[in-house]
Amino acid sequence: MPCSRFRPTTDWHAYFTRNATAPRSIPWQEGVRWSVDDRRAVVRSVQEFQLGEQSEGRYLQRCADAYAAAHDDPAYSATMALFIREEQRHARELAQLLTAAMVPLKTRTGIDLVFRGVRKLRMRRSPSLENCLRVLVTAETVATQYYAALRDATGCPVTQALCRQILRDEAAHLRFHAERLARFQRERSARYAAWVDRLHGALLAATCLAVWPGHRRVFRRAGVSYRAFAAGCKRTLDRRVLRVGWPCRAQAHSAPPLHAVSTSSDTLAQAA
Repeated sequence: MPCSRFRPTTDWHAYFTRNATAPRSIPWQEGVRWSVDDRRAVVRSVQEFQLGEQSEGRYLQRCADAYAAAHDDPAYSATMALFIREEQRHARELAQLLTAAMVPLKTRTGIDLVFRGVRKLRMRRSPSLENCLRVLVTAETVATQYYAALRDATGCPVTQALCRQILRDEAAHLRFHAERLARFQRERSARYAAWVDRLHGALLAATCLAVWPGHRRVFRRAGVSYRAFAAGCKRTLDRRVLRVGWPCRAQAHSAPPLHAVSTSSDTLAQAA
């Protein structure tokens, strides 16, 4: 029996379709105004995140296609394609931000190569789609903390507006993937599901350690310590991803409407 906490894939497809053409209130006409201190803190960091957002998503799409075919859910394949396009739009917008600030784009970073490699791992007991989604969700969990910090690290209205928009998008992304991961968890014993959650938490902790050195200037300029950053990531993973995988009870609350998932960046940052 389908869990009332999970939306039909067709609902997600409709959401991503609407979001693809929804207005984005980013005042590009004002120009990107970064002070000398802003540039010192954020340029290299934004370059790396821009590169991470621009993945073509071919491996992820292949996994989604195989899953959709095996589970007779063609809408999932189409929805994943829309999600990938939205991530690519983030990459284009970050590239526009850097270009407006007269900063060149990067083509390769160490962290990006690590994520691409880990995403392609096939653990013996887990479907490849699940592995891919868990690495993706880990990166997006970190991203929610990062974009909130970047928003607060400069006084540039364009940077702040772009961060708020990406945060709204990421809130929906986390819910979309969390619901799919929860379906995997529901097929497992409680003990095994808890073990998978612990492994995911360990992956997140390792990711925080790997990400911090290259982006600490952004976080520190926003007044965020490593301890606060790591704790915020853990809360986001627990509340927005792992709890969705808890067993559904007969009295489970129905999922909130999709417009409520895309919360403001301020609400997201507080919840995280």
